[in-house]
Amino acid sequence: MSFAISNLKEFMEPDSHLYRHLTERADQIPDYEGFGPPDCCYLIKEQKGGFMKSSQKWGSFHYVYGVDCSSSASIAVYINTLINNIESEGWYKKSHKITKAIFCIFDIVLKRDVRVEISIPGGTHVYAVNQENEKQAITAVHEPQWNFVFVSSILRSIEPKRSDHIKIVAELDTKELFQDFLVVATNLYKNGYGKKFGDVMDRVKDGSSMLLHKIAEYLISKRRITECIDFISPFAEKDPLLISMICDALFTVDKLKEAITLLAHKIKEFPMLASLLLKQAQAFLKYEYYEFALKISKILVDLCPESFECWLVLAESYFHERKFKNALIAIDVAPSYEDINDELVLPDLTKYARTNPKTQNSTDIYPEMMVKPENPDYKFTENNYEAKVLQGLEKANNRKLNSCDMKAYDLLVKIEKEISWEQLLKLKGETFLSEGDEADGWENPYLNADYTKQGTSAPKGVNESFYAIQKSANMFLKEKNKYEDEDDEEEAKHEIHGQIIEEENVEETKQTEPIDAAGDRRKTRTRANNEILNTANVEDAPVTFASLPSEAEGEGEEEEVNISKEEVIKERRKKRLATKIDKLFLMLYEDLNLLITWENEEKKKAEEQAPDAFNYNGIVWVHRGKLAERISRKRLAEKAYRNAIERGFSLYTWYRLLDIYSETYNPKACLVCVAEILDQADDDGIEKFTKLPYWIESVVYHLVAVNGLKAIVKLTKEMELEDCRALTNSLVRAQYWGIEGSNS
Repeated sequence: MSFAISNLKEFMEPDSHLYRHLTERADQIPDYEGFGPPDCCYLIKEQKGGFMKSSQKWGSFHYVYGVDCSSSASIAVYINTLINNIESEGWYKKSHKITKAIFCIFDIVLKRDVRVEISIPGGTHVYAVNQENEKQAITAVHEPQWNFVFVSSILRSIEPKRSDHIKIVAELDTKELFQDFLVVATNLYKNGYGKKFGDVMDRVKDGSSMLLHKIAEYLISKRRITECIDFISPFAEKDPLLISMICDALFTVDKLKEAITLLAHKIKEFPMLASLLLKQAQAFLKYEYYEFALKISKILVDLCPESFECWLVLAESYFHERKFKNALIAIDVAPSYEDINDELVLPDLTKYARTNPKTQNSTDIYPEMMVKPENPDYKFTENNYEAKVLQGLEKANNRKLNSCDMKAYDLLVKIEKEISWEQLLKLKGETFLSEGDEADGWENPYLNADYTKQGTSAPKGVNESFYAIQKSANMFLKEKNKYEDEDDEEEAKHEIHGQIIEEENVEETKQTEPIDAAGDRRKTRTRANNEILNTANVEDAPVTFASLPSEAEGEGEEEEVNISKEEVIKERRKKRLATKIDKLFLMLYEDLNLLITWENEEKKKAEEQAPDAFNYNGIVWVHRGKLAERISRKRLAEKAYRNAIERGFSLYTWYRLLDIYSETYNPKACLVCVAEILDQADDDGIEKFTKLPYWIESVVYHLVAVNGLKAIVKLTKEMELEDCRALTNSLVRAQYWGIEGSNS
């Protein structure tokens, strides 16, 4: 049996099948989608024999994200750490050897597997293998081909795929390595290799190749906003489409005025770039300039009718103008495309036995914690009534929708919350044909022509529309100073967060703690955590509109909802509702029925004063939480998830609570969630965190960006979380990287 390596579960191959897995990996090269499979480390292990026993040889392998692949030397460093962690003692330590290591990195650009073969002792041999399993020579690792390998590996590690058998280590963990990565990525992009790493699905939405998009996305998630802007800005001077990425960074820290102003200048210069117009419309929606957003979105759907995002921003603009019929029609007209299939493709691993190391105290051995949880992790119920309730919830929660349909559904939910289900059905009947009617002679009320080629000979009407956009941009720039004297929402938000923390610290008391009080502190903290969550205010996000009709207006609202001849459709030319939207209406109907069942149970419990009635298993409450989130009932979602965690620990449930509290700007409740997750990890024997899971780290960095590092450190001490080393280390890393808010 193969000897083990501490904190690493490997798959094993016997001597008779050595290298079989590497052959299977090469055979699957045509099937790899997106950024391809994670890096694979294949080891040849040997146990020397003696007088009574012959030598034995095995193959073992594991998948890994985040290893420094900047050179073959850096890969050799990783192999050396594995050798140092071999689990064997005494004489066996001398007899257990790793004689060869083959580290495999999939090259996204050239679609081949690059392999670094290290003989121990001996030299290093670098070569590539194509899908026919033919070797291709790589003469020197300093050639541009190695840069493809380095960048490919990093892009995969930025957002690792979920799997219970992939090791995840800290990627780009030093400033020097990150700067090397940026230099290599910059040179590749300038030399025309940017799109070789994958093109975005919707260029109107994202505006560039996947290489820059992923790097910007990574920096934004780490709240390194200034670094992101400094990296993208030089490229944006030559490619104005990249301005949209800078705006995404500004949106993250609520710098909407800066984003709008930047876009206004560029739109004056490039009025026909749909990506900039889309980003400006989104900025106006966030800043509640609904009139401007509507004007731009109307031109967008003429310019790029094939883009779902353009139709969505039009529908949202109509929603905020309280023109709900128009919003429904925009959703109906919007195209839809399937999401990119980026599922992890690996050879069948079920046929392999695995090593079982004695030492299992690191996150290296628990990769499921390092990646964002996707599914509830409670046991299923055996109670018949519970099972029936659970069946309906699972059916609703397991529907398969692409991202376009999900966004359309979210808007449908917002309309229902504003006007009620009955009014929504009434609007549907007034706007669309019933099953038996004919849609004779219907014309798209928004779409005049397809000008997606964006040629210079656009018709006069379109040129006039772009002139109007330039005029709007000028108007905004001229009037900007008038708005700068108003109360700045962004500053007010930051002040509020600061006040919350300061007020909570007014009654802070100092106490001397015994040296061995870690266990007592955990118990005290658990009680305090429950109190914090009990007082957490989770409210559904308020929806604002361009204008709200008064009660005295009577029929005014109905008149405003009606569709004008110029903007939409004549009554005699109603359009049949598309099948996908019909399904969304049916989906909303089923979800609301499940919600009503839940509410009726709560009423019955209150009326009969029976708090233990309908005392469901945790899995039922988790699914009810998912239902409540989908139909935008955050308070109910929080209640359901709280009920679930009372029935036992669930990583998925704490992840959802963490996300809810982060969205509602509740720093104390967020830290409670982080502490509970880390405490459970400690109970499970996890002593070493190679890195804080990125889905937790992003929330911690968000808290720092909003409240300032000093405030979060102070709050951590107040809540007695200093023993959560992974949390405190992440705050140290926040200062090291200079993220937004780390200087305040």
